[in-house]
Amino acid sequence: MQGVPDDRQEPDGGGARSGAGTAGDAPSGAATALRSTWRAVRRVVIAVVGSVVLLAGLVLLVTPGPAFVVIPIGLGILAIEFPWARRWLDHVRTRVKQAVGRDGGGEKPPVRTTRDGEAV
Repeated sequence: MQGVPDDRQEPDGGGARSGAGTAGDAPSGAATALRSTWRAVRRVVIAVVGSVVLLAGLVLLVTPGPAFVVIPIGLGILAIEFPWARRWLDHVRTRVKQAVGRDGGGEKPPVRTTRDGEAV
């Protein structure tokens, strides 16, 4: 690393480094830059893919298609990286749970049977 003195010495007692160096030298700076670049690229890819899926879901609101399935998928992709999308996704989840609970989504109609007890 630049600007940081290195107190380690070579086994022969000399302070000079030979050849390519050891595994812990320069790659730390390069690894940090690579990691930083990877995070930025990942964030951009997630933003683009999530936005495309979310926009497709919004288009499906006015055209025939499964908008109410696609929109939460897009929010889920965006929620991987963005806290605002996670809040929206939580809001959508609570609204869906309320809607399912309101109309009795778990109730089944009674089964009609004959006098012998067989289902009709």
